[in-house]
Amino acid sequence: MNNKKLLDRLYKIGKLPPAEIADQTNFPLKEFDKILQKIKLPIDFETALKLINLSPQIGEGCHEVEWAIISWVENYQATDEKYKELLDKGDEGEIKKILEKRFENYLKNKTK
Repeated sequence: MNNKKLLDRLYKIGKLPPAEIADQTNFPLKEFDKILQKIKLPIDFETALKLINLSPQIGEGCHEVEWAIISWVENYQATDEKYKELLDKGDEGEIKKILEKRFENYLKNKTK
């Protein structure tokens, strides 16, 4: 199954909710994670953007699954400018916030 079809399946499940809501609503977290693990590298801009947009709200995590998404997005091969564009286009959420902070730190260390 290609990345587009995998992302379509993830979007049918929905964005990651906060952990407590996932627990209360029986959000299919195992299924979500299983599909997420099938994403294939390399990923393109649109795939990275769609992954960012699956984020739980700022300040919330979902049983660490957001870190798998962060890992996929950080494997996106792009110039610094293109990566910044990706972050600028992403929806606000915990994943975007973490990626922005990590990118900021990368840029600071790069100039040392």
